Amino acid sequence: KGMCADRVPTEGLVGFLSGDFSENTWKDEYLCVNATVTNGERRVSNGLTFKGSGAGAVWPVGDMGQNVPYYFANNEFTLVATVSIHEEPTEGSSPIPLMGVIMKDNRSTALFGLSYTHEKKWRFTLPNGTYEGSEDDEDDEGSEDDEDYAHYKYYEGNKNWKPNTTYQVMLQMDSWSWDVYVDRMRVYAGYYNWDLFKDHRISHFYFGWENKEGSKSSHVTVSNVLLYNRMIFGGERTMLRASKVRIPSPGEEPRTVPEIPPKPTAEFEDTPVKRNEEHHGSHAALGNEGPEKQKASPRNVLAPEDLSASILNASNDPIPSPW
Repeated sequence: KGMCADRVPTEGLVGFLSGDFSENTWKDEYLCVNATVTNGERRVSNGLTFKGSGAGAVWPVGDMGQNVPYYFANNEFTLVATVSIHEEPTEGSSPIPLMGVIMKDNRSTALFGLSYTHEKKWRFTLPNGTYEGSEDDEDDEGSEDDEDYAHYKYYEGNKNWKPNTTYQVMLQMDSWSWDVYVDRMRVYAGYYNWDLFKDHRISHFYFGWENKEGSKSSHVTVSNVLLYNRMIFGGERTMLRASKVRIPSPGEEPRTVPEIPPKPTAEFEDTPVKRNEEHHGSHAALGNEGPEKQKASPRNVLAPEDLSASILNASNDPIPSPW
């Protein structure tokens, strides 16, 4: 209540990061999994501003021991965040990460990454092929970064971003593919390397820079982050866009948002997650992370009482591609 401009779909909504922030903890409004923050400032009442090298937040998925409430993310999820980029990357600098997903392996492989460039383009990173560089990259042969270039494949969108403009970004993953929407418009669609899930699982979601190194020109605000355990479709994307709250520019008087919504009183049931038999396109549990070890099923999460009822009749009309 008061954190969004309008109603949001609540069916399958299992995580919500908004205005509850204390020290280095961005608290989940559903009392489930909190995010860890580095150099975050509460400049708006429903989110955080990250500025400078190393500033960002990490939202755990697989780094939770045996209790993994967000295990479903290894098969399917939708991650929604309202963002505003306040500073243009310096000319000649690398793209600056905005949000994405990291695997739990010895390389901290980016399963998917969304970043933004000096040329005001969105950039998408997937570990599924050879780096597609330009002719200018020939001078970089032999550099210590060659291994990383060979490990990732980059795609640059044909849509521009604008400084100090509020966007609602949606990342969706199912058993085979990624979709990225910005203000309901699809800006990327493609497949990912499913083989990554043969030996590893997702470690965490990130916003801003998720490590200590980074660009000093990184300056973004992230607010009203929603995590769903399912895909979001046409009519629901329209509803989510209508709920977007504008993020003020630096120096502008922050928008006053009513008090933080009341916390749900129910607790998670301490029962194992019941999972269907392994099927084509589903990522089975690994080792000791089997279904019998999973607790706190996301299906048991209760939404705050003052959020709207589940969306029952969402339209499945496809969103036309911008290309």
